[in-house]
Amino acid sequence: AKVEFVGTPMTHGERQLIASLAGQSSHPLSRMIHEHLSDRNELPLTAFQEFPGKGIRAMAGECSLMLGSEEFITGIPASEKSASSRVFVMINDRRIGYFRVVNSYREGLGDLVNLLRPAYNLKVLSGDNDAERKPLQQLFGNDAELLFNRLPEEKKDYVKHLQKEGHHVTMIGDG
Repeated sequence: AKVEFVGTPMTHGERQLIASLAGQSSHPLSRMIHEHLSDRNELPLTAFQEFPGKGIRAMAGECSLMLGSEEFITGIPASEKSASSRVFVMINDRRIGYFRVVNSYREGLGDLVNLLRPAYNLKVLSGDNDAERKPLQQLFGNDAELLFNRLPEEKKDYVKHLQKEGHHVTMIGDG
């Protein structure tokens, strides 16, 4: 994936703060942002909170930090559809911009899908927005069910539902 920042240019200190925050999250987009920014000289954080599918926040000294969806940062639902995933940044209640993460798929994914598709009913459950719908539909085929904007709990409930219907379920993740 390609990560780029759109917004007010960050100082080295702001980059260090956001890298420190992103490094505390288990979300794949946060991990990518952390890798993109980190100089391995991270700052200690307190009051770290993670809101699954929404964002994270913490304090670094007197500095408040937030990283997450547009709605998590601004309180307003996403203003526009984007062809990439966007992770918004707020430092001390000031929105400074967002990271645009342009997806790329792991090498061999197409071969794996082609191997599995004839024998299995493939589905995609994603926490991301549907910006990847078209390439995923091409990859998985028109018969594949593609579900976006799913929280981790919703994904778990969906798998349980399939299992209750007697389906055997195997999951492959991007993490």
